[in-house]
Amino acid sequence: MYFFSRRLEEGVAGGQGIGHRGQLPPPRHPAGAAHETAPTVCVAKSDANKSDKKNVEIYQLMMDLLKSEEQCVDNVRQSEREVQDMLNNRMREEMTTELTVSIYDTRRNDKAKKHREMLVRITKKNF
Repeated sequence: MYFFSRRLEEGVAGGQGIGHRGQLPPPRHPAGAAHETAPTVCVAKSDANKSDKKNVEIYQLMMDLLKSEEQCVDNVRQSEREVQDMLNNRMREEMTTELTVSIYDTRRNDKAKKHREMLVRITKKNF
């Protein structure tokens, strides 16, 4: 941050300003003068005492992550198949539903309706 603010002050104070893309132009130096610029990237480690991993360890970690990614994709596809099976079963159940009518509901139950009409005819004949 210090480097950027210093470059910003130099650019604005030197009359250069900020370019059309929001970038600072390089600082002006006298012809032939050797100059060194400060590093533009600062690296901070969370644990300075921890050693860097070797390439083999990083490669093994990458391979483990790739395997777990493949397993995750397989699990997602398996879940999608299960959901599709459930939806198909549900669709079949919906298509084969039959309404059940209570035997005591004589207005909708055909057998009970015929039986009731037969009883009414018999009673009319007897009286």
